[in-house]
Amino acid sequence: MLSTFSLKRIAQVAATGTVLTVAHFSAAQAAICYQGNQGVNGSKIVAGGNKSAVTKGNAQKKARGAWNSKAQSLMGSSRANWGNAQSRSYYCHHSFVWHCTAYARPCM
Repeated sequence: MLSTFSLKRIAQVAATGTVLTVAHFSAAQAAICYQGNQGVNGSKIVAGGNKSAVTKGNAQKKARGAWNSKAQSLMGSSRANWGNAQSRSYYCHHSFVWHCTAYARPCM
């Protein structure tokens, strides 16, 4: 979602054609996502290992780290970025401590 600042900035530069450049970059960026079938059950979704911690937030953080490592091994370091990934989710459960697995589709 675009912030109010972003929307104002887009309106300010619309006459210069910059918006077309930004839109073109976004379309190109969206096209560079993991296309392989080595993910979960042969899908394009990559799982980051089951990681444990006392708090749910820390378990999720560790799971994201494991996801980054897996994404890097499949696609290289430029795409091992949770923030750029699509279909991000976690599976977490509590059994004495929190156990979480991160799932996402790596994109550049």
